[in-house]
Amino acid sequence: MFRTIDDYEKDYPNLSRHAAGYPTPDYLRSIIKIGNVGYKGEIEASTEGSELIRKAILDDDERTLYLQVWGGCNTISRALMDIQATHEAPRSGRRFTKRSPRKSLSSHVGSRTRPTAPILPKNGLT
Repeated sequence: MFRTIDDYEKDYPNLSRHAAGYPTPDYLRSIIKIGNVGYKGEIEASTEGSELIRKAILDDDERTLYLQVWGGCNTISRALMDIQATHEAPRSGRRFTKRSPRKSLSSHVGSRTRPTAPILPKNGLT
């Protein structure tokens, strides 16, 4: 992704000269978050990417959240695991799954990663 932005940076002066509204390369770099990429299916630890997804799912914005998967879905799975760990704990009394189907939708592009696929339907994302 960063190499793509480096290429975009070369064209940015020309693009912005012809039309307003193109995001700066620095802005694009600032919003990129790395997910769970250690190995296929890796979900052991929370990452900047899984945290970004977790916050977006739990925020108060009622619009549908589209989560695209361009290969493995382990970063989304990690975010859901973190939500489940904190919001479905027996003493919390709150259930994440009642809200998630209205809030979240995952659009899969490419193949699903078998080790993480089972958590998605359980949590309302397919």
